Amino acid sequence: MVNVRDAWMVSKQAARHYQCSAITRFIKLVYLRIVYGYRLKAVKFNDLLKPGSRITFESKWPGKRARQYINLLNPLEHIGETDDKIRFAKTCLKEMIQAPAICGIFKPGGEFHSLEEGSQCPLSWETFLDTCVCDDFVVKPQFGYGGNLVYVFHKENDRIQSSDFGTMTSHQFYEKLITLYTSCPALIQERVYNHSDLENLFQVKVLTTVRVNVIRKEKGDDHVFFALIKFPGKDREIDNFGSGKSEGITGEVNIETGTIETTIQGVEHEFGFKIITHHPVTGTQIQGVKIPLWKQTCELAIHASSEMKHLRSVGWDIGITPHGPRIIEGNSAWGYPFTKDRIHYVQQELVKVCGKL
Repeated sequence: MVNVRDAWMVSKQAARHYQCSAITRFIKLVYLRIVYGYRLKAVKFNDLLKPGSRITFESKWPGKRARQYINLLNPLEHIGETDDKIRFAKTCLKEMIQAPAICGIFKPGGEFHSLEEGSQCPLSWETFLDTCVCDDFVVKPQFGYGGNLVYVFHKENDRIQSSDFGTMTSHQFYEKLITLYTSCPALIQERVYNHSDLENLFQVKVLTTVRVNVIRKEKGDDHVFFALIKFPGKDREIDNFGSGKSEGITGEVNIETGTIETTIQGVEHEFGFKIITHHPVTGTQIQGVKIPLWKQTCELAIHASSEMKHLRSVGWDIGITPHGPRIIEGNSAWGYPFTKDRIHYVQQELVKVCGKL
């Protein structure tokens, strides 16, 4: 039998994350319960530490309290400091925050623009491609999250290659951008790659980022209070976890040592998670691995947070590259940890900064 109340509660939680109707999720969860036997109730936290255990949305999300704290720390009217990717890219240039190089901006209607201060004249697509400083670049919308409308391209002579769209002529690439970004400008940014330690260990060329979460109690008191690492899922060019929809992997990181601890992977049918200890493709052990350049990574996150005048807690996605840590983007609504002890610690930190709600 399906517990209707539990199914509805999980549906509401999932709907907020997937940005879809709770009724739609409810129907899907009931279907999964009947066909695949998914449990809709939260599992015990002790069970989460066993390899192969499933985590449901109810146990993954501690509830609305975390979002209430985030809204208090990061007022809605100021989240553009990080969530507006073009605005944040300009901040990185101005404040010398280490980030991938900016190739330009693509505006709806087909205009390319430089990010240089005072540059108003649009570039033709031919001029943009001829003068683009990067052969490998990422195109992402000015607003949005979850990896939506983020694509990776490679330029070689007069051809543009993409795992999503195949090989195109430069004009076909231009037309593709027009169809993709019809209502929102897009940022065109250098694609960066993994530090050799990470690439050699996991045999993954797609950038693996660390979500370093910084919180501020008082001015000048920015400090890291928890961190996660994300690995790309199956056949993905980006490492967005997407609540496991792409079989992506995320792990909690010890902020003192930079060591990867409990790690989870999404499972099929877009629902639930399981604890893993080794990379599912390469078989390499993940738990216990120390992230390279960890001290510099935390310092970069703190430096970036100090430039955000109105946001007191940001989750920074940082790539560890051969040239050092690089901030990919900031998130005013950061992802929550998933083990009981880490959730309890984060809640304590939030209460210290904000008081009890």
